[in-house]
Amino acid sequence: MDITNYCILAGISLLFLAGCLAHLSENDLFSDKRIGKFRRLIYFLMFETCADCAFVLLLAHEAPVAVLYIVKEAELVVNPVLAFLVFDVFYDKRSLRRDRTMLRLRKVIIATIVANAVLQSLAIFDQYVFYIDSSTGYHRGPLVYAYIVLLLIGVAALGYGMVVFSGKAQSTMRITLISFMTLLVVSIVLR
Repeated sequence: MDITNYCILAGISLLFLAGCLAHLSENDLFSDKRIGKFRRLIYFLMFETCADCAFVLLLAHEAPVAVLYIVKEAELVVNPVLAFLVFDVFYDKRSLRRDRTMLRLRKVIIATIVANAVLQSLAIFDQYVFYIDSSTGYHRGPLVYAYIVLLLIGVAALGYGMVVFSGKAQSTMRITLISFMTLLVVSIVLR
């Protein structure tokens, strides 16, 4: 895909997310606390989209390698946080205290965030997860699969939590939630 089309798709994604933010301001169904959680999730999604697009643009324009590393690291650190933010939107702390399964899943997602932060910290000093060569070519390192596994563990914990939640809240949501999680896993693998 060429850079122009990629930026157009990123722009469409940002417009969609901005529309979601506008829709939230008119929402009467959710509490202010839950709306705040949705907003935080949308802001993180916007940041991730902008960071990814900026990296592609900077890579194409042969920006300094240090700048490329900073932008890519920011994107890679944010990705696992998205699973936690989605989890946080669906589950409030009152139900977490009562439900051991949800509490364990929350801890698993937090552990993937911490493990990813450690992995990305190591990547700063060496070419473990990715590296950019002297001709500004982006390459995956040997531990990129560890990063993908951490993402998949976080998504699997989120997915299992959604299935448990749908069983307790509304069993009719189960198919929708499983479809959402399948799409998320497929997009991670394809990326």
